[in-house]
Amino acid sequence: FTAAQWIVGAVGATLGGLACDRLGLRLGVRRGYRLLAMAGLFLTAPFLVAGSLVQDPVLAVVLLSLSFGWTQITEAVFWTTAIAVAGEYAPAATGVMNTGGSVVGGIGAILVPTLAATLGWTVAVGSGAVFAVVGGLLWLWIRPDRRLRVA
Repeated sequence: FTAAQWIVGAVGATLGGLACDRLGLRLGVRRGYRLLAMAGLFLTAPFLVAGSLVQDPVLAVVLLSLSFGWTQITEAVFWTTAIAVAGEYAPAATGVMNTGGSVVGGIGAILVPTLAATLGWTVAVGSGAVFAVVGGLLWLWIRPDRRLRVA
């Protein structure tokens, strides 16, 4: 069971890379990337909440693994968007993006157990669903088709 999340994540990342390329070509990078990112994030949320609510451990592993798989589907589009927007500054932009993700992960490692201790594990794990939906909505303003202009 401990490997299930990583196996589903690997499949999700691979499918996300393929979908990113195909949607970008078919719908254009603005619509194609946005669609993939929003779908992945919006589908992460219900699986995360459901996984935190079920009592059966096997079903919980399946649902939480699927939630992780949906997050991994978004990986390719996050990186390709950062590279497309940053252009020649892509190394710095992706470094900042990676560092930001690590910082947020560190905060989450403190925040989630604190929430669990005060409000319960369902609320603590479910808080990730809120962030996934907010992240999906933010893609309405992300423009992978516009390159960053630095003066």
